Amino acid sequence: MKFNNYHINDFLLDEAFINWVKTGRNYDELQNWMLESPENIEKVNKAKVLTQSISFKDLTFSDREKNLLLASIEQGTKRAYLKPEKGGSKFWRINQIAAAVLLSIVSGVFLYQNLNSDVSGNNENIAENNFPELTEKFSPIGVKTTLELKDGTIVKLNSDSKLIFPSSFDANIREVYLEGEAFFDVSRDENRPFIIHTGKVKTTVLGTSFNIKAFPEDESVQVAVASGKVAVAYQAPDNNVKSTKELFLLPEEMSTFSKIDNQLVKSDFDRKQVLSWKDNILYFENASFNEVKEKLERWYGVSFEVKGKSLESEFEGEFHNESLKAVLEGLSFSVKFDFLIEDKVVTITNN
Repeated sequence: MKFNNYHINDFLLDEAFINWVKTGRNYDELQNWMLESPENIEKVNKAKVLTQSISFKDLTFSDREKNLLLASIEQGTKRAYLKPEKGGSKFWRINQIAAAVLLSIVSGVFLYQNLNSDVSGNNENIAENNFPELTEKFSPIGVKTTLELKDGTIVKLNSDSKLIFPSSFDANIREVYLEGEAFFDVSRDENRPFIIHTGKVKTTVLGTSFNIKAFPEDESVQVAVASGKVAVAYQAPDNNVKSTKELFLLPEEMSTFSKIDNQLVKSDFDRKQVLSWKDNILYFENASFNEVKEKLERWYGVSFEVKGKSLESEFEGEFHNESLKAVLEGLSFSVKFDFLIEDKVVTITNN
């Protein structure tokens, strides 16, 4: 991916990145890269703050002028005088621009900046910014993890799921990144929306409880609301406003985004089927063997092998904090099969 070799100054010359900062529309390639590590998110956030801080208004710089400006920032120059290309009649002066800003950003300090009125139309003072440390919490297969974020939000991570979040939230917004499944009980704050990024889907709330299921291998992203109101949005990769889709969900409503055809639809949902996992309850209703297999593999940290005929029947059952053996015995009452558990491998025999 092209961002792997990006430095912060590369983002400042990336028109798609600048457009993303200005409009807030989805930039799938960038957002997927951010999910790969907290370091990627941190680098993007620093470039984002710098982009927002430097207001060029309607002024357009040539590539040469941009490079001179960025060079002066990298070298720690407090003043940069940019001479227009031949034929121009005006000298643009950028005053006190980000002294060694790209270097100091690395240590988490953003120096005061002031753009001359010739450039921005007004003097703009940017106060010191301390970038919060980003934390990645991974809940491995067979384990569920409960987290309390700095704002009081409670997050329950399902097995094989990852949440990336800052040590402290911004004054205006709260943003986290999820891969996998989690139940959120968001602390209400009317002035700071809480946003969860899951690939192409963005979920926004003020204070509510809901479940998000967004495993990379799944063909869909599901958001199910337990209480309050939730906004779920999808933005097409081309950032075409006409392609934007947004749904508002109330309790007992769920959105499903298809990764195959990029459709976002709303429906009702069964609380037991969707939310039972957070209470350590395994619940199956008209479930295929593949659904059962996938859930048990994550729940208990095992893998399955099937011998004989494939299991075409539908499974039903409800299990409260029970062992894998007890669950398989219960399921085998209605759908006849034999099983053997050896270490972390379950062999199913269907004669």
